[in-house]
Amino acid sequence: MPKLNSLTLDCVVATGSVVTALLLMIGLNPWLGMTETPFLLFFGAVPIAALYRGRRGGIIATVLSALLANYFFIAPTDAFSLDTVGSSRTIIFLLEGVLISTLIGLLRRAQQQTKASLRQLKASESKFRRLVDSNVIGVVSADIYGAITDANDAFLNSVGYTRADLVAGRIRWDEMTPADLKYLDRSAYEELLTKGKNTPYEKAFTGKQGQRVPVVVGTALLEDNPEQIISFILDVSERKRAEQQLAIQYTIARALAEATTISDAMPLVLQSLCESLGWQMGCFWRVDPQTQTLRYLHGWYSPELDGAALIQANQTMTFTTGVGLPGRIWERGQATWIPDLVEDAAFPRKAIALEVGLRSVFGFPVSLNQDILGVIECFSDRYQEPDQNLLQMVTAIGSQIGQFIERKQTEEELQASQALFQSFMSYCPINAYIKDESGCYVYVNPSVERAFNRPLAEWLGKTDFDFFAADVAQTFRANDRAVLQSGQMIQVVELNPLDDDQPHYLSVKFPLKDATGRSLLGGMSIDISDRKRFEVERERLLQQLETSLGQLEAVINSMTEGLVIADPQGNILMFNPAALALHGYDSLEQVQHHLREFPNTMEQVCSCIKRSGFKNSNIGLPK
Repeated sequence: MPKLNSLTLDCVVATGSVVTALLLMIGLNPWLGMTETPFLLFFGAVPIAALYRGRRGGIIATVLSALLANYFFIAPTDAFSLDTVGSSRTIIFLLEGVLISTLIGLLRRAQQQTKASLRQLKASESKFRRLVDSNVIGVVSADIYGAITDANDAFLNSVGYTRADLVAGRIRWDEMTPADLKYLDRSAYEELLTKGKNTPYEKAFTGKQGQRVPVVVGTALLEDNPEQIISFILDVSERKRAEQQLAIQYTIARALAEATTISDAMPLVLQSLCESLGWQMGCFWRVDPQTQTLRYLHGWYSPELDGAALIQANQTMTFTTGVGLPGRIWERGQATWIPDLVEDAAFPRKAIALEVGLRSVFGFPVSLNQDILGVIECFSDRYQEPDQNLLQMVTAIGSQIGQFIERKQTEEELQASQALFQSFMSYCPINAYIKDESGCYVYVNPSVERAFNRPLAEWLGKTDFDFFAADVAQTFRANDRAVLQSGQMIQVVELNPLDDDQPHYLSVKFPLKDATGRSLLGGMSIDISDRKRFEVERERLLQQLETSLGQLEAVINSMTEGLVIADPQGNILMFNPAALALHGYDSLEQVQHHLREFPNTMEQVCSCIKRSGFKNSNIGLPK
């Protein structure tokens, strides 16, 4: 039987995983409504294909999943056609699938490389010695009681010890394991005594300066001396750092996305950043533009740390440029790292920080373009070596936070402005309104609502012809056009003959433009009639409108052209006699109940409804 090539196997595994996911989704669809989450089970097919066949298999599974989800679960189904939302969801799935496939492919490759390295280490004694001397991987000789008798430079360099420390007996593997990870050693030790070797496992060593060094450890007993062991130690700091940075970027992005205000965002950002790094405290200092100082604004510390004293000290302090760590970062505009607070004389809060139990700190600017908006500090209770990659990443995060602050400030200022405007208009006794170029109302203030006894929703999208007599509405429209065409404000007495009375409103109309440049008309109308006459005239207008509605119904019934009336959801409310005849119906009972039954005119109806102001209507389209 011919051997399948790699690409064929990739396609077979990817197709198998995707088809399995498809069958499960089709089977579960009647109960779980899989069309609401069209990619749900396909998210399982992609990592399975990537896990067994690497990045290429995962990408093949991603593309197949996107096509099948589009065809079977994204409306319109049974067709390769997408609307804007469907396209966006598909693109996001493709990007996530490629990212997942790439990450799993990298991890799979790393695992394969690690296994290959371990196999090569066991090949022969000469190869083993060459490997030890090459310092590609840490190699340690020790006894089962914890004493390390020999180690190569790769191991010593990764944990920060010297050969003199080794000779002096100051390095013990049992003492280098953090207390919270000793259970891993106990499990591996039991396996070692039972099988003579243990399965490689991940743990961490505590370095000479107190820093944690993530490693993969594999250990075996020597056959001629069962109390002696040899360990192969792979420093995975770079891999862990890359994973950590991805996790930090994700958690910060999520924290910013979930926050609605700056005050809500900063505690979440500090907590997410510190927890992702395994650091114990975070502080945010905000630039005060009036005093040109940095003031403490927000802080977070882990429950295991008694950080209240440092938080209280921060609340009473300010920093100018160049003073303290926040001031130095503000002055230089660059992230700064202090690996050991004990040795830093330019840290004013050193005594309090050390008393709390903190030892290392780094900080970075929160910036927008070239402007520094604030500084974030992160503290650790252990010695931490400077990490330039991490500093570069948090500098980018600082810019991201700066953009968020600017955006939220703009939103808050806009909300405050809108709230002020609404508050002013709520108590303004003058009728105020805004219309678009076609004469449709886009805003009326509460005074208008009260004056005409109509809520805001009844005004939006309507014109004066919907509320006033034709000659009155025509006069209003002529005045509106004069303002829009000339671009000049006018002041005019507008007649609104309610019950044969004289002019009622002194109107001031002026041109406006919204944020998109659209031309609008603003107006303010002052009632110059006495209250009693206004009430009498309004009652007459209501009667006139009621009469007009009856006349309108009669006109509709006598029309020679078909007229269909439906609500914003597409439910048919009325067919006039001409429409019944046009569609071949004998009576209203025969009429279908929804506009989707008339697909030829559906798109025109939807368009008309949207132009009428029902922008949130939900009319089901025909399949």
